[in-house]
Amino acid sequence: MDISGAAVAAPLAPIIQVGAKGAEPFPMIDKIWFIFTEKGIRTVFVSVGTSASALADLDIAESIGCPVNIIPLKASEKAQWESVAAVLKARKQPEGELTPFLAGVEEKWVLPKNIRTSSAVPWPAKGAIEVPTGESVPTEKALTVITDICKGMRLKEGEGSRIDILKVDTTTSAPELAGDIALSILQAGFRPAILLIHWAGYPDLEAPYHIQAGSIQTMGYRLMAKTDKKFLYYYTDLDLFESCSWEDTSCDNPMVNELRRALMKPRIG
Repeated sequence: MDISGAAVAAPLAPIIQVGAKGAEPFPMIDKIWFIFTEKGIRTVFVSVGTSASALADLDIAESIGCPVNIIPLKASEKAQWESVAAVLKARKQPEGELTPFLAGVEEKWVLPKNIRTSSAVPWPAKGAIEVPTGESVPTEKALTVITDICKGMRLKEGEGSRIDILKVDTTTSAPELAGDIALSILQAGFRPAILLIHWAGYPDLEAPYHIQAGSIQTMGYRLMAKTDKKFLYYYTDLDLFESCSWEDTSCDNPMVNELRRALMKPRIG
């Protein structure tokens, strides 16, 4: 399994808004294509859920020249992305009322074949989850879902299964699932270099998102920017969970204990 975070940019890289012309912009590292120059079309970009606009996903895919692997939470979301592929192919909007989701899509230079959808949501186990609309969404082990996506991309031999960019936005179908899905993928061993999450609540104000956001940063991610509840993280490979033993009974918190030891260690010179 490829831990792709080593390719990420410096933490103080300029930030722009992808999808700025649409209804749902997201913060992103400027010149994102430069980070993934070597991978190019083989950059594994996975987007779980569907935002209010397709433009953020398309801006990323257009900049890098890679496919966008969509994992919809509902049949209607899959249909929306099929409409995106149709607009990209026709280079014009369909007749009738323009939807916010499709606005500006005809201006994007993304190959229709690079809009790819998967049927199962990455989760700790195979089964199903129910979204607020009452629809049952199939789930599959995160490792299986991502491995299948990578097989479909025909990566070079030896590249293994990986995610380079992960975007999770479930606000239109099941807002509270974003953190659970992101952590399911991270717990399967994947470490995307770039991680975008649209939280349903503010991590500093609501306990579920406080715990999930804290876990993500403790796993080695740095928060680079945020636009409202849309957070941009990059992977630093500084995993504090690995800094201590979680079977230590000699202290209140092993991680805090290790940090205290490190700070108190005598410095030479």
